Amino acid sequence: MYKASIVLLVAAGLQAAELKIDARQVQLFLDDEIIEHSTLLQRIVHQPVRSPLNPIYLPEAPWEGGTMNYLGGVYRDEKTGKFRAWYIVRIGRTPDLPKVSFPICLLESDDGIHWRRPDLDVQRELTGSPNNILLDMGDGCTGAPNVIQDPGDLLSPWKFLIHHSLDPRCREYRVLTAGSPDGVRWKWQTGPGSGIPAGSMNDRLTANYDPANGGSFLLFSRGKGKYNHRVRTVYGARLSHDGKSLLAEPKLAMKPDLEDDPSVEFYHMSAFRYESVYIGYIEVFRAEAPERAEVQLAVSRDGVAWQRVRPRTPFMAPPRNGLELGIWDASRSTPTLSGPILNEGALWIYYYGGQAYHGNRFLKGGECKMGLAKLRPDGFVSLRAGFREGVVTTKPFEWPGGRLTVNYRELGGNRTSDAYVRAEMLDESGRPVGGYSYAESGLLNGDSLEGEPIWSGKPQNLDSFRGKRVRLQLYVRNADLFSFKVNLRK
Repeated sequence: MYKASIVLLVAAGLQAAELKIDARQVQLFLDDEIIEHSTLLQRIVHQPVRSPLNPIYLPEAPWEGGTMNYLGGVYRDEKTGKFRAWYIVRIGRTPDLPKVSFPICLLESDDGIHWRRPDLDVQRELTGSPNNILLDMGDGCTGAPNVIQDPGDLLSPWKFLIHHSLDPRCREYRVLTAGSPDGVRWKWQTGPGSGIPAGSMNDRLTANYDPANGGSFLLFSRGKGKYNHRVRTVYGARLSHDGKSLLAEPKLAMKPDLEDDPSVEFYHMSAFRYESVYIGYIEVFRAEAPERAEVQLAVSRDGVAWQRVRPRTPFMAPPRNGLELGIWDASRSTPTLSGPILNEGALWIYYYGGQAYHGNRFLKGGECKMGLAKLRPDGFVSLRAGFREGVVTTKPFEWPGGRLTVNYRELGGNRTSDAYVRAEMLDESGRPVGGYSYAESGLLNGDSLEGEPIWSGKPQNLDSFRGKRVRLQLYVRNADLFSFKVNLRK
């Protein structure tokens, strides 16, 4: 298995720190960073399954302008089980609604599938009656409405970040921030006309909370410069937890390379923390006719150095011949900026999609609706083996105690001895440990999110490894291996 090249420009002279594997967090195989060796395995990118009920929301209110321009965040309340979604529409001022320009709106749902517009009085003066508008960005150029849940702020746990430019030619964007105690009533911290200069970052700003780095915010945006109107580079930065300053100058995070088709442009990237890694969604725009966009995956271990997941097969892509068949998301399907939600045993990925990216002779551009797709937990990629047994060996790590669990699925679902995952414990130098060798390991068959390997037919007991540096060796045949973790619960 080859090493994917890192495409972020890192400060000169810095040496890459040795990766510390914390097995208490889920370990994914999006990159090769935890892998010492592998053979007869192939990395597979898995696409989430679209809901047959899609589209699950159609913008129909007069102030929505018939489209969902960005889906800025979708969250589920763990206590009540209810869902909320924040989005922006692009209507511009009309004779019927002269006070509405770029409204940020709210949706609610009891089950995450059936959505409604709440009747609120927050911005009644904009329409003359209750509506679901929370803010209006007014004139100028407006980007994505990033709604972020900040558990570290008890008084204002909801954050709102958006790119805005008062220049009608959409130059000199600034980062605007607001806070809210409930996600409904917002108070600007740096509002329109002020904001934080974004330097080399241009439009389509995305942001998300980073719990691993002091509660700062990861920012991504298209870059600007002489050739960026063709290359569409992605720049990354980090915003302080108080939302008042950039912690460092924006740096190049991602750009197309010689493996990409010449028509490819990077239009958009968002990212979120998932257990031990950061996962990025890159919206790859293909400018040849018919215009369309797909989503590819990126991965980072520190939120700074990024690489694209290989193979570069799409994570989400327009349905084949979707435009000719009249499918509602035939040209784009862009995931919400807040990351997936674990619900009912699956990762729920909300997105907005449309039939035309910029419009064409028969369709208006930007008429987007909301959809839902579902993915197996940890199921972004797998290491797959066929009838020849594959093996992957991890780099050494300290065993934290607890029970080893493996997320896997056999191919075909036949539950036979020809399809399995089995585990072997190695010491730091790579030698099998007596009692936990390949010959003594049991077979994991079927499909499990937390399969527990056993040895010699006995219940798993790995307490003797606590505090020691070990390697894990996993064998795969006719199966997908998604992840592993050390579970500390009894």
